[in-house]
Amino acid sequence: MEELPTSLKQYMEVRWSSCYRMLESIKNAYAEVQAVLERKNAASKLDDIPLQFLTEVVDLLQPLKLETERAQHKNCVTASLPLVSYHSLRQAYSPDEDDSEPIRMMRARLHQELANVVELTDTHKIASFLDPSFRGFRNILCEAEKSEPLGQSAPFEDEVEAYLQEPLGFDFDENKQLSWWMRRLHCPAERKRAHRLATLFHFKMTSKTRGGSKQTEKVAEMERGELESLILKTVQVALKPVSDSLETLTKEIEELKVDLQQNDHRISKLEKFVENKLDELEQYGRRNNLRIFGVPEKPGEDTDDIVLQVAEKMGVELDKSVIDRSHRVGKRGSQARPIIVKFIGYGPRRTMFTNKKNLKNSKITVREDLTAYRLQVLKEAVSRYGMKQVWSRDGIIKINVGSQEPVGVKTLEYLNSITMDYPPPTK
Repeated sequence: MEELPTSLKQYMEVRWSSCYRMLESIKNAYAEVQAVLERKNAASKLDDIPLQFLTEVVDLLQPLKLETERAQHKNCVTASLPLVSYHSLRQAYSPDEDDSEPIRMMRARLHQELANVVELTDTHKIASFLDPSFRGFRNILCEAEKSEPLGQSAPFEDEVEAYLQEPLGFDFDENKQLSWWMRRLHCPAERKRAHRLATLFHFKMTSKTRGGSKQTEKVAEMERGELESLILKTVQVALKPVSDSLETLTKEIEELKVDLQQNDHRISKLEKFVENKLDELEQYGRRNNLRIFGVPEKPGEDTDDIVLQVAEKMGVELDKSVIDRSHRVGKRGSQARPIIVKFIGYGPRRTMFTNKKNLKNSKITVREDLTAYRLQVLKEAVSRYGMKQVWSRDGIIKINVGSQEPVGVKTLEYLNSITMDYPPPTK
């Protein structure tokens, strides 16, 4: 047994396996590829490679894939591979009336290429017939021999030697020795003996080649190499009608993916920009508003009068005419709902908000009317830096980060940046 040479294995993986995987991956992701091309107004690029045809090509190459895997298996006798693989592939690529015209032509070319590139020798044939693992193959070739009785003679080492030294014609009607071997291997009781003789055969082959020329020093490796060469050549023939188109298409799809990723990034930035601008506009629309918390709620109350009473407690003189409107907000519950008040201008609102510190010893607090997003930023800032270090002014969240001037924050992204530059004190 010989392991597949590293250079040949790498060549197979890079050339044949990568081509097959490319075909299979495009077939499996055909809908996604089509969607990407449609978004780029390039759907016509798939017109020459419809899904049905691509599926048929992948199915057509499946036998080659199976033979490749068998050839790459580390623990198998190499000299017996070519004959079995050749027979299997010739069967797989025999004419099929159900094929479409392109597949029929590809199948015919593969069938012809197999005949052109494979040169089977007696060594291949003998090795295959002696290897018990290919019993099923022998059954196919020797259906007529099954009915004959088993021979009585036992195989000896000199018979194996004869197989190695004498040229053999493989006509099953004339070659009685080979027919005897075939029948013998059909008998389960003789399989162990047959396997020992097959091993002896391969041992003698190895012994003979060690003393021979350089050309025959690595018979097993050469046999497997021939099979690999067969698969490579037939795959190249099969892939030629579509490989160029698929490679171009794959390259274009990769370029489209890059474009889409860049577009997605730009779209995300634009969406965030628009969201921030909308929040800015909404906050500006609330610039004349204040919210008053902690005022007991009574039936039939006039919230405008309550606002004036709160202003009076703050030491601020306000006239009812500066109030545009006011009302309670939120659902009724066990606690008093806050009052939102909109002033007719920014001046009265600023005066009242500036003097909110005069309510320090009461249960009433006055806050700015923030958007839902700004309120989220405020709460997050408080959770990081503490309530005493965070406040709002004119809709901007202010954070005391130490010896520096208070930092103004409007978005969570900027808050995260501030947190990196000015880490909050450990709690």
